[in-house]
Amino acid sequence: MDTEVQFADTLKKYVKASKYSLGQLSQLSGIPKTTIANWIQGRVKRPRTLDDLLKIAAALHLNESETSILLQAGAYPSLDEIVMHRETIDVDDLLAPWANAIKKRQQSAPFQALPNVPYFVGRDREIQALKKTLLEAETTALCTIQGMAGIGKTALALHVAYQLRPCFPDGVLWAGVNVTDPMLILSAFANAYGHNVSHYTDLGSRSQVVRGILAHKRALIIFDDVQDSDELEYLLPPTGTCAVIVTTRNNHLSMIIGSRRFQIKELSKQSGDALRLFTKIVGEAQVKKEKKTFEEIADLLGHLPLALVIVASRLAYEPGWLASDFLARLCATKKTLDELVYDNKDVRLSFDLSYGTLSSRQQAFFTMLGIFGGEDFSVEAAAYVAQVPGHEVHDIIRDLYSLSFIQQSHQQRYRLHPLLQSYAQEKLQGREYKDRMIDYFVEFAVEFQTNIRTVEIESSNIEYALKSAYECQKHTAFCQGVIAYYRFLNAKGLFTVADEYLKKAKQVAARGNDRQRLAVSLHYLGQIRDKFGDFAQAGDYLQEALQLAQQIESSAIMSGILTNLGVLSAKQGDLNKAEIYWQQALANAYQDDKYENVCAILSNLGSVAIMRGNFTKAKAYFEEGLAVAAQWGHAFHATYLSVNLGNLMQKQGDYDQAKDLYEKALTQAQERGYISIISSILSHL
Repeated sequence: MDTEVQFADTLKKYVKASKYSLGQLSQLSGIPKTTIANWIQGRVKRPRTLDDLLKIAAALHLNESETSILLQAGAYPSLDEIVMHRETIDVDDLLAPWANAIKKRQQSAPFQALPNVPYFVGRDREIQALKKTLLEAETTALCTIQGMAGIGKTALALHVAYQLRPCFPDGVLWAGVNVTDPMLILSAFANAYGHNVSHYTDLGSRSQVVRGILAHKRALIIFDDVQDSDELEYLLPPTGTCAVIVTTRNNHLSMIIGSRRFQIKELSKQSGDALRLFTKIVGEAQVKKEKKTFEEIADLLGHLPLALVIVASRLAYEPGWLASDFLARLCATKKTLDELVYDNKDVRLSFDLSYGTLSSRQQAFFTMLGIFGGEDFSVEAAAYVAQVPGHEVHDIIRDLYSLSFIQQSHQQRYRLHPLLQSYAQEKLQGREYKDRMIDYFVEFAVEFQTNIRTVEIESSNIEYALKSAYECQKHTAFCQGVIAYYRFLNAKGLFTVADEYLKKAKQVAARGNDRQRLAVSLHYLGQIRDKFGDFAQAGDYLQEALQLAQQIESSAIMSGILTNLGVLSAKQGDLNKAEIYWQQALANAYQDDKYENVCAILSNLGSVAIMRGNFTKAKAYFEEGLAVAAQWGHAFHATYLSVNLGNLMQKQGDYDQAKDLYEKALTQAQERGYISIISSILSHL
């Protein structure tokens, strides 16, 4: 039937039954008399607004059923569908005339959800997306909330269930799948609607009956903590008008293929959600007073909601705690998880339940991952430390990722949550993993020492490996790693960090009578003291390093030391002495094919020539250095020499050539992360 005719006839029928005149109806509804007349006579296709239609329905004293018929005749949603998208019905709301009937119907519907979490915070984006998906789907909406243990999957599902309660007239059903037998779950669902299914004694037949009960219901069903697809096979409702939320740690369930997936991570550090959670439990005054300390606690716990709730509860309800005391205790203990227990809330126990679902092979590999102390790790590093072929490592990592034990950091790089890392470290036994981890990252630092970008990716792991090598007294590995890593620290301008490492390397090399690495450590310490302007200490370090290099007859090490002695002399104003040092260094560098040193020395000799006004000689030095750098692939020195040649062109008034050289050098420096010379180039430009 045509909507226009159907609406006019329906409205005419209700007006006639009311005995109201059009004038009376206009006064009661606030809608102009001519508008109502146009509706009844069919001169308009449909009311332009839903609000007008609700006003006229209220004026006619229509019940729920009659109102829905009138709404649908006007091509609007039924009353149930409108209510479905409202969280509450206010006294002044246009739906108020039907509020009591709606509430009565809702109160008779089952609501099996657990008590709501009073300290719930954040997740605004996920909440809105979940609500939109659950309410707008034409058929059964299936949403999956997936994440690691303690991340707040159940709390999020509860929060959504309470908000959407008015939208599901047939109620909210809840099942803790991991702790309840499927037969009991089906029985509870049936009982909620007054059906006894106890005489259906096999899972298949009971499931079939319950699905029949749910076939025409508009209910929200939540299956909490699902571990595998077998648990869902007989529980999911038939395709229809129900909506379903599944919470799980396993992203690899065949029964949820095609669902809308929400992968939940720890609370965002930038959002301030952790502080809001602490405030809800501890109180605003204490959190405001020790804000920075609470932030440090949250960072230490990786912003994991379960851990935050436990700490907040202990601070709020155990006597004598200050947040600073608890932070100190967390930092002092080697077993952080020992402190994360409050009554039946226990982070380690939560992890144990997940860990117990892994195969022995997966458990061993996960435990091994606890040895990585950096921000993340590569598949190659994991394969080396575990002594497992690369293709097998990819498969295990995919499995652990699907089971929420590891998170993806960047492409082909992964990380453990800090508390899962602590958990894995508790289970580590023996030193073989640590030894292999140290060896891998020291060798990595040596192999890629001139590739600043590559080293930067693994910098946190290299630093953890150096710390571990020092603690384990792996002296050779420690000194070797520090010397290789110094290139990166120097290029990044991290001179204070480099100074600390080199002092330790000097001590270790001296104790082990490793004169070669002692000489290099002293050499680099001289460079650092020079950068700090401590010329006297720099000179002492460099002279001591030179004596050692002469004793072991290492012309390569001597070349580098002589180069820095020349730099030091030049800074102190003795250019003649500087040039003598550099010429000696250049001869040694060429003799030992140390072309990186050749580049550095030629750069310095060119700079002295500029200071003496000999621009032709300076240009020859710079161009010779650039040719060597290009031939042997020394990108850092090629960049630095380009800057120096640009300086020369600028002094000679060739500004276009100077600008070209500076811009080329800037591009190279930015691409390779040469922070220490970027500012210099920009200044010249």
